[in-house]
This record gives sequence, C-alpha cells and structure tokens, in this order.
Amino acid sequence: SPRRPPTYAPVTHVIIHHTATPNNPYQDWAQVVRSIWNYHANTLWWGDIGYNFLIDPNGVIYEGRAGGDDVVGIHDTFNRGSMAIGFIGCYGNCGYLGLADAQPSPPMLDSAVNLMAWKLGQKGIDPTSISVYDGAGVVPVIAGGRDVVATYSPGDYLYARLPWFRDTTAQRVNCQATTCRISDVRFDKEGYAPGETIHLTAEVVDHQGIPVTGADVYAVVTEITAAEMGLRPPFQLVEVDPGGHYRGSFSATSIAGRYHFDISAGDPARQRFAPCSASASVGVGIAPPPGNTVVKVEPEHLVASWCSFEEHTAISVKNVSQLRTVSLEVLYDPAVVQVVDADPSRRGVQVRPDGGFLSRPSTVTRNEVDTDDGRIYFEASTIGTETINGHAGLIIIDWRPQMPGITDITLANVTLTADGGHPIAHTRQGGIVEILPNCVSGVIVLQGRSDHSGAAVTAASGAQATTDAEGGFTVDGGEPITVSRAGYLTAVASVGTAALHASTSSPDTAAASVGTITLLAGDLNQDNLINVFDLAIIASHLDTDDALSDLNADGVVNILDIALIAGNFGQQGPQSDWK
Repeated sequence: SPRRPPTYAPVTHVIIHHTATPNNPYQDWAQVVRSIWNYHANTLWWGDIGYNFLIDPNGVIYEGRAGGDDVVGIHDTFNRGSMAIGFIGCYGNCGYLGLADAQPSPPMLDSAVNLMAWKLGQKGIDPTSISVYDGAGVVPVIAGGRDVVATYSPGDYLYARLPWFRDTTAQRVNCQATTCRISDVRFDKEGYAPGETIHLTAEVVDHQGIPVTGADVYAVVTEITAAEMGLRPPFQLVEVDPGGHYRGSFSATSIAGRYHFDISAGDPARQRFAPCSASASVGVGIAPPPGNTVVKVEPEHLVASWCSFEEHTAISVKNVSQLRTVSLEVLYDPAVVQVVDADPSRRGVQVRPDGGFLSRPSTVTRNEVDTDDGRIYFEASTIGTETINGHAGLIIIDWRPQMPGITDITLANVTLTADGGHPIAHTRQGGIVEILPNCVSGVIVLQGRSDHSGAAVTAASGAQATTDAEGGFTVDGGEPITVSRAGYLTAVASVGTAALHASTSSPDTAAASVGTITLLAGDLNQDNLINVFDLAIIASHLDTDDALSDLNADGVVNILDIALIAGNFGQQGPQSDWK
C-alpha cells in the first residue's frame, strides 16, 4: 500500500511471534491470513501484514509483507534487520484474550526450521549466535518477540522451543541430519491369547523430544516358541497423528511364545533425520506369574467425539494385597484433552478419587493437575486397619475434548506401598484417548425472530442439541441432521451438505458445518404444511400473547405474524433447500 511503501535492510535476526488468533483445527488458514492482512493493513494502518512470513498448523508458509528479500516488516518497536515469522494461532498466554492455548504442531516447527535455515544460510549467520539487533541491544539471532519488546508473544509454549529452533536450524544450515529416537513402544495389552491380534504403537521423536512426522516406520517380528524361532516379514506402522505416533497390527499369533519386535524408523527423503531403531517383546499364550499386580488405564482405548462435553478414564489396580499407599504421575496431551476439575471449590484442578479410597477411611495427600504440561499427580493412603486387596479403582479422570487427535495416557511414575512400608512389585498398562471429529455444526435462523434459541437438532447418531440465542449448534454424530421447532417447518441436511457448503461458501466455513438453515414460520399445527388450518389457528389467537402463534416473539399475535404465514403459504416440510 502507498501508506507504507517497502523499505529494506539486510536480515541479521529472526523474530518469532504468534498471531494470538483461535486454534480451530477446521479453519481455512488462508482466510485467516487475509483477515490478518485486513487488520494490519487497514485497522493498524501498516499498509500490509507486519510479519514477513506466516505459518499455519499444517506447515504451509505464507508470504506476509510484500516486497521480497530483506523487506522490513512491522512487528515490534524495532524492525530493521529482522525476518519476522508469525505462527498462526495462540501458543501460550492467551487467556486474557479468552482464547485456549495450543502446542505448535510438528509441521509448523519443521517449516519454520526450513524457513530460518534458508534465510540464515543465505546470510552466512550462525543460528546459535547472538548479535546487536536494531535498537534492542544484543539479542539471540533467533529470538522471541518478548526478547525485543514487552509482549507475551510468541507465548510460553512456542518460546520454550527457541533453543530447539537454534540447534535444529544450525544442523539444517550445515546439512546435518539429526538422529531420530523411538522413545516408546507400547502394546495394547500386557499379553495375548493365541490367534489374537497384537496392536502396537511406536512414538518417534528427534534428539530433543520433538515428534517426528512423515517417517517410514517398519517392524520385524521374531517368533520365539518352544517349537521354533522364526522370522516374519516386516510390516509397516502407519502414522496416526502429528504427535509422532505410528501404529501397526500383527495377527500371525497362532503359536504360544514370546514375540520380539524390532522397529526401525527412517526418513523417506533422506534429508531430515538419520534412522533409529528400538525393540520390544510381548507374550502370546503365556500366563502372567501368579500374584502379578497390575496398575492399568481403563478403558484401554477410549473413543469419543470432539463434540462430547465430558468423557471418563479410570486408573485401577488389579490383584493387589495389603495396599496402603499409592503415588501416581499420569501424562496426557493437553492439546487433545483437558481434565475437568473435580472440585471447583478448591484451588487448582483435581481428579476424582475412586472406590479404593472412597469405600474405606483414607487421606489424599496430593491431588493436582498441571494443565499446561498435561501431568496428573495423585497420592493417597488408607487409614487405620484398612488396606486395599484384590481389585480396586484408584482415580477417575474426567476429560473434556479439546480437538480431534489421539493422546496416550501414560503411567509415568507409579509407587505402590504395602502395609509396613514395603514396595509392591507391579506392571503398568497405559491407555489411549482418541477424539474423533465426527460432529456437525451450523446456525439455525428462526424466520421473523432475533432470538433463535430453542430449535432441536438431531444427528444421524440420535444425539440431540439445542440452538443458542444466535442459532448456533454443535451436535455429536454425522449427517443427515433434522431440525425442528414448534411453529416452524422442519428441515433436513442430507449427507454431503457440510462438504458441499465448505466447497461453495465463504472460506472461513468449517468442513463440518452445514452453514445456515432458515426455518420457515407458520406451521402451527405441526403437520409440516403451512395452509388454511394454520391461518385459522392464528386468527383464533389474534391480539393475545399465545406463545405458539406469536411467531415473531414480539409479545402479541398480530398482523405481522399473519404476514409470516401468508408469505409461506403452501410451503411443505421437511425443507432441504433453505435459500
């Protein structure tokens, strides 16, 4: 824009920001970029986007400020000599804006490293160095916005990644491949019956624990039985989420014995990271030793909808004797689920003690949840002569879905102590919570009204929701959905409506949205047809406050309500075209 023509200065620093905008995974990110442009160019009067580049959660890089190489952006008090990168979304410290925080996705991080390696490699600058930046003094070459001016940007989650950015960018500038690491291999059960399918998950991270996406992960199974030791053909594990989790299944388990899995991960492009490997084994048809105590997550695999308000996971102990004290540390991904506070009257967030402690005298010495890092801490003991024997629940975790995805529920630290202070040997069995994006949203407009609340929305699953005053709704399940409200014709959104809406409407429409549905007013006798019988009903209630006949909800039945019926005379439901 002529308001701010481009100016230029050689880049000496990369400044990391976040845009402090919502993290809705179904947003059209290009539309968000256009919105940011409008705000920066026309509201703040900067003439263009302040950042040189933006990156969306899918790793797509957008040019921000026009002008090409070394153009000076507007993002801080000090701008000359910087290349500013805006991570689209909110990555910490956005509570004051009423926004939920999220962790930056692995594709974002990888794209940012590529972008920084290109620019700093072009300039011959060491990404791990520090130097003088404009008027801000000496700062790291890769710095956060808060290193330059007083700001929360780029948020605590993203700011904590800066050391990783510096090291990884330096490696990429020098064409070095970092070594990956298979940090965890987990089976869905502790043991299997012959013929039962083994499901396993491998977690692949880099040298600093950042999830690695896009890897080729394979497993080779060695079957060790009393009769033979055989090598099975390799099979591939499939990437299931951006958290570096890869899953596979092995079903050739007809013979009892131990099955040994050698797992390897490699970069298909042979550029990002060097290969890595790990091993794990599990028994088939091998009975656990008698008296084996198990602490486990139940259910092992919880599947819920993104629209679900609350879901539950229990952690229990099996086959225990004289258990006195329990100490748990449980890990989860706070970007996928969050813990619902079990006791809002107390400071902080807590989980619920379960039957093992509720059914006998006990004391809880620690019950706290770190909702930023996704860690649950719980410690409790029984009192007096009571101890826990056999099977018992320890805690119940109430989850609220945050976004579609999969998170492991990891029993990171478990200590069981018997009466007398002796530790109890045990095994641990974690679990998985999977949040599916199987829900539909939209807006219902009640013709003639400004308050659009009270319409009932029913999904194909049978789940129901009610619209709010703005007409908004979100319902668990898929299409078709049926919408009804007393005094209005019903409407149906058939299978494919949301996809069609996303392809033909404004770019900010979520793929799971059916858009705006307008219900036609006037079906007073609820026969899904607006005709003379409806006119007769409204005529009998003229000049009254009959709620059903008062179609426009202005407090009186009058000519305005009759006009609504007359305008829709002959219309029949269920509607499928709301235009």
